[in-house]
Amino acid sequence: MQTLRTPKQKTKARQRRLKVAQKRIGARQRRLRQRNRHTVANNQQPMMSAAGIQSEIADRNTATCYGGIGLMHSLVQQCGLVEAINSHVQLLQNHFPYHESDHVLNIAYNAMTDGTCLEDLKRKRAAAAYLNALGTQRIPDALTAGDFSSTLQNSRRHKQPARGH
Repeated sequence: MQTLRTPKQKTKARQRRLKVAQKRIGARQRRLRQRNRHTVANNQQPMMSAAGIQSEIADRNTATCYGGIGLMHSLVQQCGLVEAINSHVQLLQNHFPYHESDHVLNIAYNAMTDGTCLEDLKRKRAAAAYLNALGTQRIPDALTAGDFSSTLQNSRRHKQPARGH
């Protein structure tokens, strides 16, 4: 059974996690600086050996090359951007299953994660680690994203005042 936390408790817990993360990052940086110190040594073998690499497959661990996407989405939520998008971009009559913010952020995150076209969303829809980082079951597919983009462009054209020459 999950206990409900007050906003103050959530803030303190987040601060504790950040402090622990900062300590870990600091320790990693110190170890890396130590490793990178130039020492004079007569090595008989090349430096790169690939020794110590271990591989395993775990049930709950997934990896993504878009590591910062979860942090970015957390920032987007905390600063109120999701609510702002939903209140200022009102195109959809029904939110089944996506809201306007889901569409806008899906396109933005695609661009942030080296997506060069909407077709790149196909790969991201199939990447469990990407979906997990965003805390979602699925994201809009390329066709849906394209339809949303067209609808958004058309709505903006109709709202712009006519320009005289």
